[in-house]
Amino acid sequence: MNVHEYQAKRLLSEFGVAVPRGTVVSGPGEVAGALGDLRAERYVVKAQIHAGGRGKAGGVRVVNGPAEAAAAAGDMIGTNLVTRQTGPGGKTVGKVLVEEASDIEKEFYLGMVIDRSEERVVVMASPEGGVEIEEVAAESPGKIMKEHVDLSLGAADYAGGKSHGNVPAEAVDGFARELLEPFGNESGENPYVLQQDLQDVMQRYIGVFRTRENIEKGIEEIEKLKERSRTLKIEGSVMFNPGWHLCRDLKSMLTVSEALARCALEREESRGAHSRVDFPESDDSGWGRVNSVVSRKGDSMEVGTRSIGEMPEELSKLFTEGE
Repeated sequence: MNVHEYQAKRLLSEFGVAVPRGTVVSGPGEVAGALGDLRAERYVVKAQIHAGGRGKAGGVRVVNGPAEAAAAAGDMIGTNLVTRQTGPGGKTVGKVLVEEASDIEKEFYLGMVIDRSEERVVVMASPEGGVEIEEVAAESPGKIMKEHVDLSLGAADYAGGKSHGNVPAEAVDGFARELLEPFGNESGENPYVLQQDLQDVMQRYIGVFRTRENIEKGIEEIEKLKERSRTLKIEGSVMFNPGWHLCRDLKSMLTVSEALARCALEREESRGAHSRVDFPESDDSGWGRVNSVVSRKGDSMEVGTRSIGEMPEELSKLFTEGE
């Protein structure tokens, strides 16, 4: 079965995988209306054919605004796109995907294909994303990791047979129960309300201009939010449910917020974006020589310091030139 990129992304979205927002059009005149509430500064226009290598063949273009998106769609639709996978005859472009451009920090490759010799699915991953995987396989085969998957086994049984260690079935089942718990709770906190309350606490008590009294009050409020977060409740299913994702993210949000607050409380100076109203000066001989380090001890956090090494001469010059 062959599916186009836009169809694959629709399926991934239904199962909760984040994908760029976009729309499919079959003519340039459809672009303006189809974009709807998309208000990006840049768009990516992608020819939808059953073949890889579209980018090098001119089938992927980054444009500015709806007008350029419509023009790019008009250039592609109806043309014959020839890539290294289509053969010399190429494939006719009948539709294009127009989606919001993403700010890409790092690209990875992840794919799943059927290995017919093994009669199993093989998962392939590589840190070399953004290029044709065939080139990576030919030039740097060591950068491709492969793992065959036995779909007849459960996750714990499969992981238990791997050489990198055993995963007890109880641990997997326990984690699964924890993940799905918010769906079964008869009562509990709304994760969106909790997120908003956390944001309010951080803005009100931690903020930019800090005092010991406010920070201590903020830590007290964060502790209350941690207690409230123990029982969450959401509706719906696991498919494309951002509320469910937020239930998982809240734990990290609370951890980072508490760590930031405790560091701000200990660091009795003002430096960069950290401003203590009760300690307005920078302490170059003391705090200026250490980084704050937070470690977790059970359910509590400990704040310590770690010495900062001497700044390399080439960097030090950047701060002393012109003085």
